Amino acid sequence: MQDKKKSFLRGASILAIAGLICKVIGAVYKIPLRNQIGAVAMGIYTTVYPIYTFLLIFSTSGIPTAISKLVAEERSKGNYEGAHKVFISSLKLLIAIGVLTSALMLIFSSQIAQMLLVDSWEPVAAISLSLLFVSLLSAYRGYYQGMLNMMPTAITQIIEQIIKLAAGFYFAILWKPLGPEMSAAGALLGITLSELVAFIVIFILYQRDKKKFLTFTEKSRNKEKYMSRLMAIAIPMTLGGAIKPLVDTVDSVMVKSILENTLSYGRDYINALFGFLKNDCGTLINMPAILTVALSMSLVPAVIDALMGVDGKQEVRRISSTGIKLAFIIGLPCTAGFLTLSREILSFLYSYESDTFDGVFLSGESQLAMAGNFLMILSFGVLFLAIIQTAAGILQGLGKAVIPVVNLAIGMAVKIAMNWLLVPITQLNIYGVPLGTVTCYAIAAILDVIFVIKHTGLKFNFKNMIFGPLASAATMSAFILIAKFAIEAISGEPLGKPTTIIVILIAAIVYFVSLAIFKVLDESDIELMPCGNKLKKLLEKFGVQIRPWEN
Repeated sequence: MQDKKKSFLRGASILAIAGLICKVIGAVYKIPLRNQIGAVAMGIYTTVYPIYTFLLIFSTSGIPTAISKLVAEERSKGNYEGAHKVFISSLKLLIAIGVLTSALMLIFSSQIAQMLLVDSWEPVAAISLSLLFVSLLSAYRGYYQGMLNMMPTAITQIIEQIIKLAAGFYFAILWKPLGPEMSAAGALLGITLSELVAFIVIFILYQRDKKKFLTFTEKSRNKEKYMSRLMAIAIPMTLGGAIKPLVDTVDSVMVKSILENTLSYGRDYINALFGFLKNDCGTLINMPAILTVALSMSLVPAVIDALMGVDGKQEVRRISSTGIKLAFIIGLPCTAGFLTLSREILSFLYSYESDTFDGVFLSGESQLAMAGNFLMILSFGVLFLAIIQTAAGILQGLGKAVIPVVNLAIGMAVKIAMNWLLVPITQLNIYGVPLGTVTCYAIAAILDVIFVIKHTGLKFNFKNMIFGPLASAATMSAFILIAKFAIEAISGEPLGKPTTIIVILIAAIVYFVSLAIFKVLDESDIELMPCGNKLKKLLEKFGVQIRPWEN
């Protein structure tokens, strides 16, 4: 049992590290890409991408998890033949799904582009074949994970990001003289090529390992059909996973249609606005999720292990309390930082040059101001998103994975209604989109916490879980505002790039010192952090007294 636990934790750690590396590369990749190809091309990229991710859900959301689960079950029974049959059955299914979705996207690329208010079919066609390659990848990854070998998944995930970065940059810049649509198509082609290379790598690894897997296989007369079991697991997860990509697609189609038909905005201008909102600001608000996703991944096995212990309920309450508090500790300073330094952060990362879009002149300063307003609104969503991801990890560990899906669906429904109501208002127009996004996350976060309290018996300690992190974030915000005022008063100019970095670094130190002053962290918080036990020993070595956990 101990060996199995170590194997599981090792596998989870491998996937967590690979996932974090991929998220960092993916987030960082969009910043220089946007600076190279411009807001219009990036707006087209972010418009086409959601419909791709929606179609991708059918092959990547539920089926790989179902493959992994069924393969693991058969392997644990010593039925390696059955495990391999699961893989072969699922591979056939995923080939069919991949061919169908790729063909649909390729054949109807012109109609899809027209629906998305994109002037050419090339961006849609450029990413269409990626659906087939990802489908194939999903089958092999699910099989390897079920066999408790996480390395192929981790390796191919990192390869995907590296090839996407290199190929996407190359073709986006190469085709830039042909117009923003072709530049976006080049960036999207990089995704297709990255999935192709990743599939080739995992196929080679499988050919190498196949004999080892089949060595244990004994031919039997077992004619069990695995497809029904596969679909029973995959269909609910797929439906849940389809919610956000579907709403993102509806978001693009609905909002763009309102802006064009109701408010008479030009398409280049609309794509530029989407570039500022979905790429410039969307990339930033998703960066803190790198930490909260890692926290969520660690919560799932922690809750499962706690449930099997003698003091299971008490331990689950402790873990849940710590997880929610860490969500506030991570989310609040990010919200405060984006709120107080929105324009400075955007100016540091992106270039805003004066340009004319469909006859509408936007100076670099007005572009920055617009993007800054978007980021200030979306900054509140960072906290709610951190809570959603953390609470989802707790509920998944409790075997209540459907609850966060339903709660997110409720939030998304409200978001769509707000788009329909707010975007047509001339004074609000596209600002209705980030307002709807924040409201969506707020509703889902509140509902998730309510269900965590219901299913764990958690006592919500406002002083320990909220007021301490909030006071620390407020102290950090006060420092930032005073520093901005002082620097601008002395220099007579807004914060430059070097001073922005210095202010952010000192603000981070102020925040962590504030956490110590307000005695926010306890031993449970530190233990749940990555390398928490080592950090705890290090702090004790330097004489730092760590407060015990309070129920």
